[in-house]
Amino acid sequence: SFLENGVEFVQSIEYRISDETVQKVYNSCAGIQHTQTGRPAMDLGCGAYNAKTCNYRRWYEFMGDVNGDYVPFQITYMWSDDAEEGSEKEYLKLFPLDCSESYDDSYACACIDCEESCPLTEAPTGPEELWKIAGLYGVTFIVSLTLGLVLAVLICWGSRGRTAPPSLCMPTLFGEFFYVGFRAWGTFCAKHPVLVLALCSW
Repeated sequence: SFLENGVEFVQSIEYRISDETVQKVYNSCAGIQHTQTGRPAMDLGCGAYNAKTCNYRRWYEFMGDVNGDYVPFQITYMWSDDAEEGSEKEYLKLFPLDCSESYDDSYACACIDCEESCPLTEAPTGPEELWKIAGLYGVTFIVSLTLGLVLAVLICWGSRGRTAPPSLCMPTLFGEFFYVGFRAWGTFCAKHPVLVLALCSW
């Protein structure tokens, strides 16, 4: 204590406290997000350190530093882990709750401030692997094979002269067949682009 103008006041104190207690308090507050900045509150509440480099001792030492704007007198924390072996000094030991737990007439921290409060769900999985044949999607392979067989049958049918008068020679017969066939196919694709794209991408 310090005496000035006949008034006694506290100038500094030494506070013995358990490392385990402070660690639990820090763990319960470390995930809190600052609403105005959207960044962890420890970026602002740990002095020269940010949320990544802060720890429970640095946090408490900042809150006890008289050079700060909110500390009326120096608070020097004495840590239980630094005590000499066999020391009989008592250190404050409390049992703070985790951020996902709540005290009576209170609420636990929200998911945004406490990872343990977030609902547990199964890890997302990718889309199911589509079945393939010879490296192609099964539907694409079957459609291509079917069209190929139909085209082969039509070519064979045309080569036997059943789709044109007997007086036509073979080259003219094939030319007429491909001309009519591909013109019909092109016209169909032009009139139904959405259907064609859907079938090709299936």
